[in-house]
Amino acid sequence: MISFTAGSDNGASVTDCGAYIEGVGWKSTGATESPATVTGLPDGSTYEISLRGVNSEGNGSISESIEVTIPADTDGDGVPDTNDACPNDPTCTSLPVPTLPWPALLTLLGLVGWYAKRRLMS
Repeated sequence: MISFTAGSDNGASVTDCGAYIEGVGWKSTGATESPATVTGLPDGSTYEISLRGVNSEGNGSISESIEVTIPADTDGDGVPDTNDACPNDPTCTSLPVPTLPWPALLTLLGLVGWYAKRRLMS
């Protein structure tokens, strides 16, 4: 996702935010306001990307470029590994459950039991 501040629309609503990707060319993002998402770029690559608004008046001016690096997804599950709940497991569909030390678990179970007993008695 690329956040931006839109320029003047010359009196016509923006119909698309186009992205120029160095080495790839122009791609439609489908966005009409910030943020815009550029899809279909290979993981682990770095690109120079510029944006421009498009409307019935034509193409707007091109923004300054920014450098964007697409995070790698080495296990192929569609989630970049830096945010991956199950690294190296493309079949993983759930988040790991954090473990609690046994004293904290016993305290939590005691509080739940105490609260349930009070609710039943009222």
